[in-house]
Amino acid sequence: MHRTLCEDELKGIPILIFCNKQDLPNAMSTAEITDALKLPLKLRWVAQACCATTGDGLFEGMDWLSQELANVPPNTVLCMLTRFAKWVL
Repeated sequence: MHRTLCEDELKGIPILIFCNKQDLPNAMSTAEITDALKLPLKLRWVAQACCATTGDGLFEGMDWLSQELANVPPNTVLCMLTRFAKWVL
């Protein structure tokens, strides 16, 4: 993941991290999750606390991402989606 995120073609791509299950008592905090991921500070990213079953935090995360993507060239977004689809699948 780190190698992919640091590729030149993906510079400036916003990254949204959903920190799910925040409704559970033993869930890792947003800070613990971001510390564990060790994302480079040069990347544009945000970690959003959320609970998928209630929807808490989902709108806020998607709102941030849509605002950030509005400033990214379409070819860069397409490149990002292609690379992450391969990584996730």
